[in-house]
Amino acid sequence: MSVWDSFYRLDYLDIGFYSNFSAKKATIYGNGKNQVELYFKVKILDKNNNSLVIPADELLRSAHLVQFRNGKRLNWEGSGPDSKPWVYTRSSNDYTEVPAFDAVLADSYVEPLTGAQEVIFYLYATDASSGIDIAAGFNVPGVGDFNTSENGTQNRNGPKGESGSMFKNPKSKHIIAVEKINYSDKTNIEMDKSVLEHTNNFSWVSRFWNSGPFAEHGNGRAMAGYVTFKPKNASIKNFKQWSIVYETVKNADVNRYTVHWPVNVLEEGFFALPGDDYPGAVIYSSSRGSSSDDGHVNFWHSGEGKFIISGHFFFRDSNYTYRCAPYASGQHVKPINPTIYIYKMIIPTVSSAGQLGWEDCIRKPAVKVVDVYGNSGEFQLNFDDKDNFDSPGII
Repeated sequence: MSVWDSFYRLDYLDIGFYSNFSAKKATIYGNGKNQVELYFKVKILDKNNNSLVIPADELLRSAHLVQFRNGKRLNWEGSGPDSKPWVYTRSSNDYTEVPAFDAVLADSYVEPLTGAQEVIFYLYATDASSGIDIAAGFNVPGVGDFNTSENGTQNRNGPKGESGSMFKNPKSKHIIAVEKINYSDKTNIEMDKSVLEHTNNFSWVSRFWNSGPFAEHGNGRAMAGYVTFKPKNASIKNFKQWSIVYETVKNADVNRYTVHWPVNVLEEGFFALPGDDYPGAVIYSSSRGSSSDDGHVNFWHSGEGKFIISGHFFFRDSNYTYRCAPYASGQHVKPINPTIYIYKMIIPTVSSAGQLGWEDCIRKPAVKVVDVYGNSGEFQLNFDDKDNFDSPGII
């Protein structure tokens, strides 16, 4: 015997926003991911006015959503063309936060009335839409469809659909889908740059190129800072998921040949990256600083764990060779938003010097982001010895 053999009448059918019972309208992003959670409630009576307990599989098979204006069913997981771009499913994802309701939440979720059973649906849009009005629909096998659309259905609300009146109880919710945010477009990204802070001093040595005494200096300066990327949209504070990926820079990528320092001693032109947590760029630029008389070497790094710069690199001008022994370290945990760290080595009074035995090596990190509403994108960062020396460019 089927549970539907005891059907006497549909007593109650309702739909609403699960997270905001008071709201009549919700706004989501039309990106195919952002979902609004809807409750669906139904109560069916037998001839003794007792509530029928409908098995879960039968309940899920019969419950559905329709368009309020015409009663046509919405796309079930993309199965039909009638209500594109709107699709609904019973499967939630990680993007069920609703950007806006038309009413502030005044009351919490309301439990189903006695005897009513509930289904949760998730509605989303694959593109922007000016809006849709949705209603609850329910199919009683052997009787027909009922819904809360504007005009209801012609089916009789009684045993086998042979008696009873037409069920008409208009109820709907309005949902708008706004244009998705494409974070591959750099105009949607905000970049915040920290102030560089002095972390320590390091030593460097110079001597005449052909002959002469060594000159030792202890006034090399190590500075550290960071650049963070956030959503430009003021209503979205942080990214939900992100990653920064790049091919790392190692000593061998920067070094080009050995340097005689001092007489009869050979050293690599660049050897300053001892660890496994390698950076994405090593760049030198001369004539930097307030006096325009310094040389700066920037190391750009992104990642968790400890990052260390320790070793040496060389410069040379027409009179001197310079051996610099930079040192800096940082311990990083994954921040809320994509962050790339700068470690700057400043060598005073070497503005006319050029790299000796090494050259810049620059990767272009790919930054992948997803916000709390499922809007996503990917952009690249670029570094150079000009405008994007201390602040990366977004490609």
